[in-house]
Amino acid sequence: MTAQEGDEKRREEAQYWPRTLISESEGTNFSVFTIAIHERETHYKKKTLHFTEVKPRDAGNYTCEAKNVDGKVFSRQVTVHVIDKIEWSSNEERVGGLVGEPLTVDCGAKASPEPQIQITSDGGEPLDDHMFTIAGSEISVSSLTKDYNGLKINCVALQILDDLDTTSTAQRTVAIDVWFTPEFEKEKIDRHTILERTAILPCNVTESNPPARHFNFFRNNQLLTDEKKYQQVMDVVENAAYLKVFDVQPEDLGEYHCEVNNGRAKATQIINLKEANPPEELKVAIGPVKKHGIVWEITTNPNDKLPVEKIEIQAIREEILLEEKERGEEDEEKIWHAKASTFHRSIVDSGLYDVGSLRADTKYVFRFRAESEAGYGPRITISAVTNEEANEKPAPDSSSPFTLTLALLATLIPLLI
Repeated sequence: MTAQEGDEKRREEAQYWPRTLISESEGTNFSVFTIAIHERETHYKKKTLHFTEVKPRDAGNYTCEAKNVDGKVFSRQVTVHVIDKIEWSSNEERVGGLVGEPLTVDCGAKASPEPQIQITSDGGEPLDDHMFTIAGSEISVSSLTKDYNGLKINCVALQILDDLDTTSTAQRTVAIDVWFTPEFEKEKIDRHTILERTAILPCNVTESNPPARHFNFFRNNQLLTDEKKYQQVMDVVENAAYLKVFDVQPEDLGEYHCEVNNGRAKATQIINLKEANPPEELKVAIGPVKKHGIVWEITTNPNDKLPVEKIEIQAIREEILLEEKERGEEDEEKIWHAKASTFHRSIVDSGLYDVGSLRADTKYVFRFRAESEAGYGPRITISAVTNEEANEKPAPDSSSPFTLTLALLATLIPLLI
């Protein structure tokens, strides 16, 4: 039996009950013990001699004695050979470098006898000779690219023990880490804002290795640290951050620099803050009226210079709005904030927006406004009544007399707030 120093080994003897396990080595060795078990199919009792960690002192002859049911004693001798442990020249599990840098992986190993080195991919296949150069026990890359990131190399050291008619092997896997500067979808972006409002300047990293961990915002080469004027928020999971600029004034317009550092390299994105007007008033028409919902046909203004990203829709029962006012609440915005349901709907090509979960045969007050990068546009307010029955009422035709009847049920009162 051959074992490499430091390995965990077991020697099993079956069919007979081992009465004694005797070592010719002197002294007590607590790293060697026996385990008694029953075999699964034959149910024979057997014991296993277990080495928790093979040491040079464990080399020698071991005798197993067993007695059958007739009292006959059987013995067998096992010789344990302890060979030198294979020592790797490097024990690194990961090696890395920046994009464009050279890289060398050392698969060298020492032992007696000297081991042979075999180098393969993680799947046991030969390495691509267009990507790697193998010279002896070393693998080299002339210039790293992202294609190498995450690749694994298997280093196998093989000892041929002719005198013992066996071999000894050791394996080590090395992963390649390719580092590169943080990257953005665009190196320069524009953001728009309305004066005297808060502007948000995003800094989103699309790819980085290692992940981006440090974000800083600069203006005119000065780090922005005034907490009364600026607030920096970082999202480590998303590799992103953004800067809030409070109460934007004309002098706050212009270029901002977002510097991102991943510990290996850094990159900068330029954010140009520009003044823009908010969206114009929406054009809103009532669509099909249902028992528990109303469909609205909403059109944005074609004169908007910035695209409208979302439509804000608020709904409140008219009786609640009137009750709160009767209680003395003069600030209507507080009532809407506390009592109304608010929806932010993304723009859809159809222009139809269904507001559901409403009470049947109930008068509601709705508010609508457009949202773009520059902020919110003016609100338009419309009152409408849901159906008493489940039957859906179609959208009214402006040329039909039904429009007059609907006007009594749905009071359309555009109101700019």
